[in-house]
Amino acid sequence: MRVHSCGENGVIKKANGKIIDGLFYLIMDYVPEGLMYDIIEHYEGVGELVSRFFMKQLLDSMEYLQDQKIVHRDLKLENILVNAKMELKITDFGFATYYNYNKTKGYGGTLSYMAPEVSELKLYDGYKADIFSMGVIFFITTIGNFPFPEGTKQDKYYNLLTSSKPEKVQRYWSQVGAEEASDEFKDLFR
Repeated sequence: MRVHSCGENGVIKKANGKIIDGLFYLIMDYVPEGLMYDIIEHYEGVGELVSRFFMKQLLDSMEYLQDQKIVHRDLKLENILVNAKMELKITDFGFATYYNYNKTKGYGGTLSYMAPEVSELKLYDGYKADIFSMGVIFFITTIGNFPFPEGTKQDKYYNLLTSSKPEKVQRYWSQVGAEEASDEFKDLFR
């Protein structure tokens, strides 16, 4: 078993491990503010300006992981901790891989954050799948709800958002309560 102990650039550090009664316990950095999910849920989204602040940190952290040849494969608000300075820490590397990261296959992660090629069990680039998950995180952080239940061709909202017909895309933004989002924000999801 490989445990990542990066501990810098927004990645949680594995401080120690201990086996007690046959169970392995990880002891990690204490991050007092808790899950990013709880913060976003409490405020029902934080708007574009605050989301950009968080996404800049997430991008820096993911760039660091990419430099280390690590693909997370389960990026989600529940796997990002926030400290008292509003600094993000990525955690839970249970699905992470550091080999064949650009030719990954296998179902891993959380469906509502998962890139279509992952849920379709196709060969995929792990970095691109992580970027897809980051887009979902940016959407939720900004708007306060998920962009779609799952990024698949069977999902009504995903089909509206990815439609080539402008009237369907406009209907999407209305149905998810994001018609007031900036054009720049909307363009990121086209």
